[in-house]
Amino acid sequence: PTMPLIMLAYVGLAVGTTFLSGAEDAFFFESLQISGRTGEYTRLVGRVSATMLGATALGSVASGLLASLELILPFLVAGLSLLIMLGIALTFKEPQTEETSSGQVRQGYGEILRQSLTLMRARPALRYPMIYLALVPLVAVMMETFFLQPQAVSLGVPVAGVGVIVMAMQITNMAGLILSDGVTRAHVAERRLFHGPTRS
Repeated sequence: PTMPLIMLAYVGLAVGTTFLSGAEDAFFFESLQISGRTGEYTRLVGRVSATMLGATALGSVASGLLASLELILPFLVAGLSLLIMLGIALTFKEPQTEETSSGQVRQGYGEILRQSLTLMRARPALRYPMIYLALVPLVAVMMETFFLQPQAVSLGVPVAGVGVIVMAMQITNMAGLILSDGVTRAHVAERRLFHGPTRS
């Protein structure tokens, strides 16, 4: 009976994620640029992402335990945490690099989308990686958001146990983030995605 409200909440979540997506990476990269550590970006951003997932994993377990007491508690605690984080985020200042101080005009989303479609038509080799990078996160979010909880409950997993299952998935994601720097340095991903399998 609350499906329209749930759909509205997810629309709000999607809009918020759209504004967040990429902003924290740009902020982090520019901070590294100022400190002269851009060469460590891949390794450090993997650790930052793993730390964030680790915190989310702990939050998943805590949410399951809180939900077993009262279903509204995880939402109240999450809302309070977000308000605290908003207060912290408002104290941040954008790093002033040469790019940000030059007064360069930022492109709109429509122009970026148009350039992306043009690039996909001009360079067919980029189509599959771009589609892949768009679909894989979508499938992961759908699995964790829509299918995991009802499937676990249908198998008899208690509400508190759902958080443990989510934590296990996030620990797997953390391992991938930590190992991504080594994979990038080995250039395995570049050869497979852009050049195809190597031939003898």
